Amino acid sequence: MRNLRQRFDKLLRRRRLTPASTARIDRRHVYILPTRYGWLFALLLVLMLIASLNYDNNPAYLLTFLLLGLALNAMYFTWRNLHGLELRLLAPVPVFAGEPLELRLQPSAGSRPALAFSLAGQVHLDDLDPTGREVRLQVPTRRRGRMHPGNLEIATSYPLGLFRAWSLFELGEVLVYPQPAAEAELPPAPSQHDDERDQKEGDEEFYGLRDFRQGDPLSHVDWKGLARERGLLTKQFEDPERKDPVNIDWKLFAPADTESRLSKMTRLVIDAEQAHRAYGLFLPGFTLDAGLGTRHFHRCLEALALFREPLNGPE
Repeated sequence: MRNLRQRFDKLLRRRRLTPASTARIDRRHVYILPTRYGWLFALLLVLMLIASLNYDNNPAYLLTFLLLGLALNAMYFTWRNLHGLELRLLAPVPVFAGEPLELRLQPSAGSRPALAFSLAGQVHLDDLDPTGREVRLQVPTRRRGRMHPGNLEIATSYPLGLFRAWSLFELGEVLVYPQPAAEAELPPAPSQHDDERDQKEGDEEFYGLRDFRQGDPLSHVDWKGLARERGLLTKQFEDPERKDPVNIDWKLFAPADTESRLSKMTRLVIDAEQAHRAYGLFLPGFTLDAGLGTRHFHRCLEALALFREPLNGPE
């Protein structure tokens, strides 16, 4: 039965909904069928009509056609609850693989009770009010790269549950960043071995904390934080005059599978941005000079997400 429903859905018209675009549900994109209760109600009306004909009972005729009129009105109100609804898909906030992707829908102002938004096997029930507040849906992510969230179905059985009306939307692709490693250190480049002094951490300007590592000098331990039960942390210092950019180069990492290397490079991009340290990205066939800021940060993560996308393609 489920496979039959999926084949039937493939034959239906879908509106394409991409970020920052608006789509309207018109009469050609609203589909309506009786629910199981609707079929039972129809069977009841047939039996009542047969009994009315058999006994030629006028009150029974009146009740039968009254209930029929009620059902027809319910069908119209169910259809009207979807017809004319406008939806705008807001640009999603990029996430890392493994994190839920939140899709935000901005409906047109108006009262639309008892709507069901179905996406990626999850159903979100909501009553749209005249303020036109956002509807938020979450989609799980499993891997980096371009991802197709799936088809969005908006359905309603309002007001009596005798009929179900629905409309389908094809959502545009979104980008998922690689999952960052828990921690990563930049391996020294061959040209850096000649000057070990440049590899030493500065000791003049404090710029952050990190987890304590074996071999860290005890003078750099954040003892006050330890006393406040914040855990064992090490203070990081940097010379104000030394602001060498971080070169996150694909060639500097030991040969490993692609996803592991990208995961470590993603972690370095995040750490460098949080430390306000200029960084550049070097991938086979792609080079991005050292920079800093939100735009540079997302350009680096986008390049890592699209680098040699998995062979099985987008989700």
